[in-house]
Amino acid sequence: MYRRPVAGGIVMAEEKSKIVMGKKLGEEYLDIFVLIAYDPDAPLFVRDRDRETIKDAIGSHIIWLRDFVHLEEET
Repeated sequence: MYRRPVAGGIVMAEEKSKIVMGKKLGEEYLDIFVLIAYDPDAPLFVRDRDRETIKDAIGSHIIWLRDFVHLEEET
């Protein structure tokens, strides 16, 4: 798995019942809006017909495993 950031984005939702990319967030996922790709060819954890890699997801909402999201506090 990744040990470095593959993208930068904004956490849009944490609600367990929200559905993103046809999947419920539940306990394991967050809704992320992807702003920038650091590793454009990195595969997404959950793919759909339009998005398979980070570069495909720029400018859209995706789901990403919570355990692989690094949150930075606003100052």
